[in-house]
Amino acid sequence: MTDVVFVDCETFGLDADHQPIWEIALIIGDREHVAQVWRSEREMALAHPVALEMMGDRYDRDRARNEAYVAEWVADLVPRGAHLCGAVVSFDEERLRRMLWRHNQPI
Repeated sequence: MTDVVFVDCETFGLDADHQPIWEIALIIGDREHVAQVWRSEREMALAHPVALEMMGDRYDRDRARNEAYVAEWVADLVPRGAHLCGAVVSFDEERLRRMLWRHNQPI
C-alpha cells in the first residue's frame, strides 16, 4: 500500500525561483508535523505583500530552521513513493522537489 501524505506549503508568493517556502505542514498517519524555514531579510523583501499579510504573526524567526535542515527533515519524514495530497498539490510538490534537490535529498 502506498502511503498518503497531506501537504501544505506556505510561500512568499507564486514565483518558485524568488518566493520560497517559509512553512511546511505534513500530515502523516494521525500526526501533524510543521516546520518553518528561516529566511533572510533579502528573501523577505521579495515576498508578495498578500503573502506577508497571510503570514501575519505566524512566522517565528527564532524557531525557524535553515532550509538544508528542513529539507532533510522532509526527506526523513515522507515515505519513499508516498502519494501527496493537498488543496493545490502540484504547487506544493514542485516547491518541495526544488528544495529537496537543492540540498541533495531524495525526492
